[in-house]
Amino acid sequence: MVGFTLNLGEYNPVLDGWKVLVSSEPIESFDDFVAVVEVDEKLVEKLGEKKLKLLCIYAVAREFMEYKVVAAMHVYSVRNRILLRPEELREGLKHIRVKGSRVRSWDKSDEAWRAVFWRGICYGNMLLSLDALTVVRVEPPKDVRLRERLRYRMEGARISRGGRMHRTGGVLRKLEGRRLAPWIYVVKKRDVGHIAKLVKEHGSRFEVVSSS
Repeated sequence: MVGFTLNLGEYNPVLDGWKVLVSSEPIESFDDFVAVVEVDEKLVEKLGEKKLKLLCIYAVAREFMEYKVVAAMHVYSVRNRILLRPEELREGLKHIRVKGSRVRSWDKSDEAWRAVFWRGICYGNMLLSLDALTVVRVEPPKDVRLRERLRYRMEGARISRGGRMHRTGGVLRKLEGRRLAPWIYVVKKRDVGHIAKLVKEHGSRFEVVSSS
């Protein structure tokens, strides 16, 4: 039996709370889902789970005629390095059924879909650009207490493990960034604002050194 939930907000933040239930069993109640995708169980064997998820997001985007869902689909595709061949898409769509709770466009023509699709792809590329790694340099506060407080908030607590010092916790770890040198860090472009806010709270400044 197939059964899992897709959180579209993971791939497009503006869709936070948009959850899609994918199931090989008939579903009548939407509950907290924006859509239910009923799939043929054999699709998992044919496509694999990642491609099946991509197909389901595509189907929801096509049903809703929603470019924001297309953007989520594009981000998911690029991050997971997967694509659906045209024949996989055509055949797969024959074996799934989308039931949605959102208001949908009356115009579902191929021309309207192409406009929605390419608008979503452009939006998705903008979202992907925010994944670029960015190096920032923080100017530590002159006040010793503020400096150590900021270091703790950024890098977490220092612990000894196996005779070596390690950092645990901290904003940097939460953002999946890393420390390059004292007060020099690399984070995703989308997270630079978090660093700026934290540094400002401690009366200090920072600068972007480089961005990929």
